[in-house]
Amino acid sequence: MEHLAPLADERDSKHLMAIVDKLVLNLKQYGLYLQYLLADGGFSSGENYSALEARQIKGFIPLHGSYHPN
Repeated sequence: MEHLAPLADERDSKHLMAIVDKLVLNLKQYGLYLQYLLADGGFSSGENYSALEARQIKGFIPLHGSYHPN
């Protein structure tokens, strides 16, 4: 992945679709297609769920803040 360090002060969820779009282009060069995406809760947002659905990518991202330790 390209340099993502400058993004460290921002929410991960803000950058997910830019990362996905670059990944889709890279995979397409090899005749591969992104069908499923697994990410941690930091990438959770309604906008990302909607954008993944529009791209016909099944996203497995837990809802932000849904973890509750026992």
